[in-house]
Amino acid sequence: MELAQIWGWWLVLICGVYLVRPSVCDAVLEAMERKEWVLLSGWLSTFLGIPTLVFNEGLPELTALGALFTLNGLLRLAVPELLTKKAPFLRENKPIPLSVAALGFIYGLWLLLHY
Repeated sequence: MELAQIWGWWLVLICGVYLVRPSVCDAVLEAMERKEWVLLSGWLSTFLGIPTLVFNEGLPELTALGALFTLNGLLRLAVPELLTKKAPFLRENKPIPLSVAALGFIYGLWLLLHY
């Protein structure tokens, strides 16, 4: 259950910052235009996803989250150009990443309240 709480706090804090300070979201979207940042975030996502899959204690919520982060990381590592090409579109349509951040915030709250 501790892993669910760790993910809950992490999602609430990171996504909350994006929602309260959209300029931080802008900075991240700008960084996504650089291949180096995409590769670094791919490694980070993979290293968060794999341990979540291994240590999730059979919770389907964490299995899905671990799989999502692992696949996201592997995709970023395999084809970083894909994300660097999509970054300008996301910067022009900021409600899309902010909506994803809102979903992450709600999911993080759900994890905190449920576990």
